[in-house]
Amino acid sequence: MSIYKHGGLIRACAFNPSGTRFIAASNDQSIKLWETESGRCILTLAKHKSVVSACTFNPEGTQIVSASDDQTLKLWDAFSGKCLQTLSGHKSIINDCTFSPDGTKVVSASSDGTLRLWDTLTGKCIIILKDNFNSVNACAFSTDGKKILSASSGHHSSEKNSLKIWDTKTRKIIIAIPEDSRDIVSCAFSPDGNSFLSASLDGKLKLWDSESGKCLQTYEEHTGAIWDCAFNPDGTKILSASSDNSLKLWDVATGKSLLTFSGHTSSVFACSFNADGSRIISGSSDKTIKLWDTQTGQCLKTMVNLPNNETASWSERELKLLWASKEAWRWIGLADGCRRLPIELLDDPSSPFVIN
Repeated sequence: MSIYKHGGLIRACAFNPSGTRFIAASNDQSIKLWETESGRCILTLAKHKSVVSACTFNPEGTQIVSASDDQTLKLWDAFSGKCLQTLSGHKSIINDCTFSPDGTKVVSASSDGTLRLWDTLTGKCIIILKDNFNSVNACAFSTDGKKILSASSGHHSSEKNSLKIWDTKTRKIIIAIPEDSRDIVSCAFSPDGNSFLSASLDGKLKLWDSESGKCLQTYEEHTGAIWDCAFNPDGTKILSASSDNSLKLWDVATGKSLLTFSGHTSSVFACSFNADGSRIISGSSDKTIKLWDTQTGQCLKTMVNLPNNETASWSERELKLLWASKEAWRWIGLADGCRRLPIELLDDPSSPFVIN
């Protein structure tokens, strides 16, 4: 199966709390909302003026927040797709964002060297946390909302990368960990808040103690940069996404790799668990989003953004097309007589779209 030249690479993805829908953010400046069961794209959110770097749902699943290289965040209605607020204030690209556990605030991480805390009702910035003029690449809330985790890179080779935990009430740094790892681009608190993860471009995935700052475990099997990481809902497993075109599922306690998810044809930039941990979505620079079974490692569905806001999806189990928007036939061709369903972009988008 091959896909060429269509919409931008997938930078971020996230399930809604019920797992019935998910979103994916792309270099084509949009966020698309998909139905998990049908594989159908139901909304496109397209108000940003540059690459969309991050997106997620609020805890109720009623709102979406997105971050962009256009230096803004946007709050969206998750059902209508209406843009509710534009959050402006950062002086450089925004690399990450997430809601607080109660949904009343958003934290954002920017290459301007700051974290900003925003009120979701008013859209106003209420706290600015300065990180010594380093680029802040990633951020996460603890489950009680009292702490923020950040991952930063130095602007110069002589500057250390760092992981920091901030107290949201006092605005002070509780823990600061200098790191020799190449740029740390993702971080996540465990569900119980006792530990946290960091993922870096040198292929290192590390587990840290939230109180002492001690490194508890290093997970090493990927052969490329690790772009994203996540805990499963009960905190016993970890998911990582890598430029070696794969995802891996790890046992937190033993550090052993349990499953490798293979199927993407280029770097995997994003990954997310659903609420019960039974499903995973991933986004890649091959411009596809894939839905996986956590128990078997099998790819269940593939979704794709096509030019001109067209979309399509297909089943990897039943070998059939699940969804194609009205003009999708202009961009994909389905070949006959193959055991698997081959889909590739047509060099001349004029051939008839035939499904047998």
